[in-house]
Amino acid sequence: MKNFILCFAVIAVLGFTSCSSSDDSDNETSGSDCLTCNYLTVFTEVCDNGDGTYTSTTDGYSFTEDIPEGYTLDDIIEGLEMAGATCE
Repeated sequence: MKNFILCFAVIAVLGFTSCSSSDDSDNETSGSDCLTCNYLTVFTEVCDNGDGTYTSTTDGYSFTEDIPEGYTLDDIIEGLEMAGATCE
């Protein structure tokens, strides 16, 4: 069950990254812990907002999701890496 939820989170990050628009505000990710992940030629910035949510931004489009209960942002990053992304 834990793998299913992790896979769902990875699919959400990769599949819906460019589906919502950004309000171009800088306060959404300022002061947060961010990593840049590269999947093929797509770069996505994944940021821990420090409140149980993370924000994923690709090509200026952002979405914020809850980190599933029992998981951390590191688990989501690990899922992205398992899917073939490299994160720094």
